[in-house]
Amino acid sequence: GFGGQYGVCTKNDRGQWQHAINGGINYLAKFNSLDVALYGGFMTAGAENNLSASGYDVNRRWWDWLTGAQLTYQGFSVGGYVGRDNNGLISGNQTWIYSLGATYTTGPWQIGAGWRRFIRHEDSNSIATGIASGVAGNDKYDYYEAGVNYKLSPGITLVGGLNWNTGHGQRADERIDSWQV
Repeated sequence: GFGGQYGVCTKNDRGQWQHAINGGINYLAKFNSLDVALYGGFMTAGAENNLSASGYDVNRRWWDWLTGAQLTYQGFSVGGYVGRDNNGLISGNQTWIYSLGATYTTGPWQIGAGWRRFIRHEDSNSIATGIASGVAGNDKYDYYEAGVNYKLSPGITLVGGLNWNTGHGQRADERIDSWQV
């Protein structure tokens, strides 16, 4: 349909998705001083038009899933997740997602560190059909972070942190390093 506030919503548009379904579930429990959180989620959507501009069949049903856990015991908390996204592409062009983090809280202080990794696989077929560009292989991006919080008073928290991002791929423009404070 058409709604002026949403722009033109035509059917069969290349690169757009329809009939999306999302779902998730979590489990929260307390065993004496141990808190346990488990969760998972899934998403899927269909392509409106699965052809590229040059007529190649590139899209398929898009799906992704993610599952994770967190354990907390006497101020210590550790958690992580793993997931996969097919990026809605017919060729082998999936992304794996990993994360791990931990915090320690005592009084007004909290200190923590974490890591996330994204690995995207680009195969030669995805390059030949124009889905990806460059050289077939895995692109890896890592995000490392460390930080500290201090609750100065109710509603006022001081925060500080350091992040380092690094990327590795087959091409020079896929290799990056950056810092944030």
